[in-house]
Amino acid sequence: MKLFQQLSLLVLLLGLVSQPLQAQTKKPSSQPTESLMTKIRRFIGTQKRMVSVGAARGDSSKEEGLKICLLSPGPIIISKPEEDSDSWKYHEDDTDSWVYNVHIVDPSPVIVIGSPLAEIKILKGINLLWEKETDSTSTQGIQGRISWPLPPVQVGEVLRLAMRPYGKAAEWAVVKLNLASVNQLKLYKQLSYKNGKDHDELLNVIQDNIDTEPSIANALFWKFNSTSIPLLKQIGKEALQSCSSDTIK
Repeated sequence: MKLFQQLSLLVLLLGLVSQPLQAQTKKPSSQPTESLMTKIRRFIGTQKRMVSVGAARGDSSKEEGLKICLLSPGPIIISKPEEDSDSWKYHEDDTDSWVYNVHIVDPSPVIVIGSPLAEIKILKGINLLWEKETDSTSTQGIQGRISWPLPPVQVGEVLRLAMRPYGKAAEWAVVKLNLASVNQLKLYKQLSYKNGKDHDELLNVIQDNIDTEPSIANALFWKFNSTSIPLLKQIGKEALQSCSSDTIK
């Protein structure tokens, strides 16, 4: 009986000793590292995304007036009218307006709006290609994710994304959409096709392109933001919520 008790105690001690060893040999987590997600979160949260309604005349740093938050396509590049080869504005008398540009790497970019809109249009020159207005009974406006509603943008085609804020005067925020370079388009298509189903690799690719190809990193993030990657969904939700604090009324 005494021998049995000794054997039982030995088995118990061996079990206690083996627990730390099991913890050490536990398979590594497949969750993305905190530093990777922090970098992606910081990138998405700091992209240039604000477009002045009516445009800030003569001073691109002007902080007065209403602004609309455009998260995708992006990031936004601001230039003076004389620096822009095609300085058409939605209002023909806006000769002093700064020009807001986006170089799109996805010919069918997802549109993500962080500010409520009464109306949104896509134009080619002065020709209306597509529009969406709020329903007369709506109390929230147009906001969030909009799938590209037109055929893919073609090489050499220049479009305008015009946005009118909800519940405000009939002023517009206008962004010019240009296709990126052929090399950027090819790289985006390759990365998008290759990594769309590999979540871990997709996160690494987004991170790798943040510094060198921010347009590609931004497009990849928002293209796959609606898929089954919880952390990407969370970062996208945070970005949309943060727009309300950036919008100046």
